[in-house]
Amino acid sequence: MLLENKVTIITGAAGGIGESLCNVFAREGAPVFMVDINEENGKKIEARLKDQGYKAWFCKADVSSADDTDNVFKKIAQFYDHIDVLINNAAMAYKATIAELTEEQWDKQIGVNMKSVYLYSHRVIPIMAKIGGGCIINTGSVTSLVGVPDYAAYVGSKTGMLGLTRAMALDHIGQGIRVNIICPSGVKTPLMDWQFSTAPDPQQEIDRVLSLHPIGRMAHPDEVAEFCVFLASEKGSYFTGTAFPFDGGYTAR
Repeated sequence: MLLENKVTIITGAAGGIGESLCNVFAREGAPVFMVDINEENGKKIEARLKDQGYKAWFCKADVSSADDTDNVFKKIAQFYDHIDVLINNAAMAYKATIAELTEEQWDKQIGVNMKSVYLYSHRVIPIMAKIGGGCIINTGSVTSLVGVPDYAAYVGSKTGMLGLTRAMALDHIGQGIRVNIICPSGVKTPLMDWQFSTAPDPQQEIDRVLSLHPIGRMAHPDEVAEFCVFLASEKGSYFTGTAFPFDGGYTAR
């Protein structure tokens, strides 16, 4: 096991990439604390992982809330005095231009996608520093690297996450803390399937998305999770401040 006893926090854990992260990290020996607002799905994942003999705890929390974040860390402290890995995976997206977005939508978008990275990193870095290091992985997006139309706040938040990752990596390398960002494009999740189903012509939308990927398919969430295991393990110990396009050739054009 690559991550035996590496205590791990995963935000946005109740579905899609987050659920795969929980599955794969638990399988590799990491005690996993799963953070999400979706209590129903989160509890199901927790129960399934525990039934399989893994160490897993669900923490219901709004990742943009400082009070909820404090409660997550209090819960972890009941079981462990260290944290080795943080994956800032929580995200949401509004489909809107900057002219169409309301202030409330902007604040929520930045709160979930960016403020959460601050809240969890701000609290975990001193804990990691005390034990001589750790690993933070931010789940960005291909839109951390390229723009797309109609998702102004989402693109802004994911681009901001890229800059924050680089700054954190430089600020905390002396404490043994590595910080990287993965930048997935199309990933076959239930949310992606729902987005296809709500398009005026679902098959046309599927074909359009696939055409953006020279590799000819979307990624499976487990592929993203397996790569994060590599980054969090000793095998990835040379990487920090790096943006990894997980995009099937999307940005190679």
